[in-house]
Amino acid sequence: APVLFRIGAMTAPEPDHSALATPLPEPTTKEKLLTADQQKTFDNKKIRIRIENERYLRKHPEVNSMLSHFVREVLEIKPNNIYEYSAKHFTNPELRGIVDDTERRHKAQTEATYKDSPATAAQAAAQAADQAAFRAEREQLTEADTN
Repeated sequence: APVLFRIGAMTAPEPDHSALATPLPEPTTKEKLLTADQQKTFDNKKIRIRIENERYLRKHPEVNSMLSHFVREVLEIKPNNIYEYSAKHFTNPELRGIVDDTERRHKAQTEATYKDSPATAAQAAAQAADQAAFRAEREQLTEADTN
């Protein structure tokens, strides 16, 4: 006879947990899931998608610029709420100008580094002003993030 247990004033049969002890089937490998033709179709589709993505990213270098700028800021600021910070960052109406300025500074720094020539005093002053503006904008975002 099944064992009974009491819930309040009701008595019910003990639930049968034997099905939970049944072992799960052995996992199958990818080769067993797809036929050779299906695998070939799948692999070709992955390659086509990668090529399309690469073409798009080459046509739109601003995607890499925006993501690089965002990652640099996150690693510098280390916001407590990354989701809120991300939302504010990517909805900032000034984002295009900020990213463009960052890219110009990065390009100038790279060119100066590879030319092995020191930056002129005017370039250094302009770079310092750009960095100060960037820091001020970043502090505004940080303050908004902490509020």
